[in-house]
Amino acid sequence: MYKRVKENSWMNGVQREYADIYVENVREAKTVDTNDYIQGSKLYVIETAQLYVLSREGGVWRNASNGSVLQ
Repeated sequence: MYKRVKENSWMNGVQREYADIYVENVREAKTVDTNDYIQGSKLYVIETAQLYVLSREGGVWRNASNGSVLQ
């Protein structure tokens, strides 16, 4: 996993990041803790060339083209 942090933010006493995250495959993508990231952070899955966007802090990754949840 590679992560490029664009911004850090404190929310309710917890530091979260707005970031672009790059993972090799879906299996690795499922290990990313969404509680660490701000809504709108991006997840790139290299193996399938798909982009996902975080729905909210602690939420789910949604496909940028059709809104489906990362499976």
